[in-house]
Amino acid sequence: MRILQNLCIDRLRGAQRHARCICDDDVSEELACVHAGVVTPERMFFRGQLGSAVAEAVGTLPPRLKSAFCLRFVDDLGYDEISRRLVITPANARKRIEQARRFLRARLGGYSD
Repeated sequence: MRILQNLCIDRLRGAQRHARCICDDDVSEELACVHAGVVTPERMFFRGQLGSAVAEAVGTLPPRLKSAFCLRFVDDLGYDEISRRLVITPANARKRIEQARRFLRARLGGYSD
């Protein structure tokens, strides 16, 4: 969920930057800013699709990566606590989470800008 939240925030910030560019081009500032803040049905649909894709991708993670990933991003634990719970070194916990991120980036590559 944290990845989904961060992706949505990144997209929203990108839309706001785009709106500022439009404002700089002497187009109605009011219209551009309203456009950036509106949650359209298309955007809501995309968020739903993205959420489903993230959940499916996390479900396909190998068990050793999934457990570390869930402890980090679902339970919001630090690397030291993850290493204690999984009986691995903190460096190994970081490595597993990074591998899970790479796996998910590859699986969700079609959802990038």
